[in-house]
Amino acid sequence: MKHIIITIFCCILYNVCFAQINQYDKPSYGSLSLPSFSEMATAAAMQAQAQAWTQAQVQAHYEQRERYLNSLVEYISDALTKNIDSLLEKELLDIYSTVKTFYKKPLANALVYSDLKQQGLKIKDAVIRYNTRLLKIRRQQGFEEDENGQITKDQAKNTPSSGTGFFLSKEGYIVTNYHVIADARTLYVTGIRGDYNTTYSASVEQVDSYNDLAIIKISDKKFTPFTYIPYIRRQDQAEIGENCYVLGYPLISTMGVDVKLTNGIVSARTGFHGDVSQYQISAPVQPGNSGGPLFDSKGNIIGVVSAKHAGAENAGYAIKMSYLQNLIDLLPVKVSNPSTNILTGKPFPDQVKIAKDYVCIILANVVQEPSVIKQAADSVNTETIKQDTTSTIMHNSAVSTIGLTSEIKKDSAEKKNHISCFCR
Repeated sequence: MKHIIITIFCCILYNVCFAQINQYDKPSYGSLSLPSFSEMATAAAMQAQAQAWTQAQVQAHYEQRERYLNSLVEYISDALTKNIDSLLEKELLDIYSTVKTFYKKPLANALVYSDLKQQGLKIKDAVIRYNTRLLKIRRQQGFEEDENGQITKDQAKNTPSSGTGFFLSKEGYIVTNYHVIADARTLYVTGIRGDYNTTYSASVEQVDSYNDLAIIKISDKKFTPFTYIPYIRRQDQAEIGENCYVLGYPLISTMGVDVKLTNGIVSARTGFHGDVSQYQISAPVQPGNSGGPLFDSKGNIIGVVSAKHAGAENAGYAIKMSYLQNLIDLLPVKVSNPSTNILTGKPFPDQVKIAKDYVCIILANVVQEPSVIKQAADSVNTETIKQDTTSTIMHNSAVSTIGLTSEIKKDSAEKKNHISCFCR
């Protein structure tokens, strides 16, 4: 009897331990916010200018840098409380130990401040690598994020789908939404220069699932690079009331594959629930517009279209350029903002005529063949139309919730009744 009891106890202990091991082995980590540290004073040679500055200016300059240091410490501290993997935890702890030493260094010194800013870049790089690891898990093992931002095992999604993208560089870097490419087993681009008969294979280069942004690159040898990019990415914030317009490829099954134009105004400088990473716009947008460019009246790109409010008329959302710039900075090559905007000063129809050649269709999980567009139209938006007519939209899939912003993730149960994420 004693032996039986011991045996049962050992089995129970083994099962408990095994369950705990499985719990920790399970890749249930959530995506982490990409740092968006406030822009503080540049690392100018303060000592060389100090004589021309008043003491108050010197003090203000120093305080700006100290706030930047505090923002790094606060971000790391918060990130370490999240459910992250051991590799990111180790990287952040290493950076944290270095960053803390700056409290004893003279931040007024330009070289010291430059070293501190390098630590900020290290944090961003570590977070991008972490989010990219999660993306690979999703693709290779069929994991998906749930409404709380946790990755859980689910059936792999292979449904053909489409979205919009626009060119960052003449060499083939393209911006779109993270939710457009998140579950893609295959990725193609078409509609470049208005050519819908040619498709190009593409690969994911960088992602920011927290802010619903992704940068992909055409990897197809038959792609001919552009000679220039005609628009500028505007870094300052647009004002409420500014005119704006959207180019994209919504509902290609019923609306066709020609690029579509809508226009309106910037309704607010914050998005859903006051999200500061977004604009609210009145330009009508639909499923398929995800990842498309938002232009101001001068032809500058001011945002990336990402979602709409299902409970309001003409209330769409676009992610601001400053959040995209964080992602651009982490690309393996430098992607500069063009120095000249060719669109500025041109009549509105001429702006659209030039810009539309640089706006393209992103095809996910579509088999490449001559009838690829028809295939996408038949199989992608047949599903999309069903989703559109059933309440615009109760998050058609787990991927839908991934593209939402941090505010939406924090209160997804309430918000998913009001936000449509353009799940291709």
